[in-house]
Amino acid sequence: MHAKVLTAVLTGVALLAASPVSAQTFPIFKSICLDTQGRREAALAAMDKAGGWATVDMSKASLPPNVKLTDYTVRTHTVDGEVQSIVVGDGTTMTGAGSIQVEVCMIMGKLEPDAVANTKSWVGAAPTMTMGIPTHGVNANMNIFMFKQGDDGGRTPIDLTSVTGGVLKEPVTMIITMEASGNGAMLAHMNMKP
Repeated sequence: MHAKVLTAVLTGVALLAASPVSAQTFPIFKSICLDTQGRREAALAAMDKAGGWATVDMSKASLPPNVKLTDYTVRTHTVDGEVQSIVVGDGTTMTGAGSIQVEVCMIMGKLEPDAVANTKSWVGAAPTMTMGIPTHGVNANMNIFMFKQGDDGGRTPIDLTSVTGGVLKEPVTMIITMEASGNGAMLAHMNMKP
C-alpha cells in the first residue's frame, strides 16, 4: 500500500492508542477482533460473552482529524491488575486520495514477544510491509498484513497491487502490529473499502 494511504490510516489509528496493558494481548485480540472478522456488533457480542468488559464514555474524546468514526465503542477490562482497552467502530478515514470506509477493532498495550509470529501464523503469510512511522514523537515499528477475507473466514494474502497511485481499488483487510518504545503498542484489525 502506498505511503499516502498508510500514513493517513495508520496515523489515525495510532493516535487512538492508550496505555500499556497485559502481555496476553494476542489471545484477546484473536477472540474479539480476528474471530469476528472485525465486525463491530460481533466484537461487542464477543466481549459481552466473555464478560468483565466495561464501556467507557468517549463523548468528549477527540479523534484525529482524518478519522471519522460514526459509531464506535471503547471498552476496558482488568486482568491481573492491568487495564486492557479495545476500540471497535465504523466510519471513514481521509487520505490524500479521498475517503476510505473502515471497520476498526483494536487492542492497545504491550505486545508479547510472539505477537508478530502469531499474526503471521493466523494470516498464513509474512507481513505485506514492515515500516517505521513517527507516532507521538517516537518511531513505531509496524508490521502490516494485507489480505482478502471471505465470509467463511478464509484469508488470501494480497500484495500492494490493490492500491494504485495511493488509491484503494478493492476491499482489503489489514492487521497492524505496532510497537513504539515508551508508548506501549497495539494490534489493529481493519476492514477497508474504497
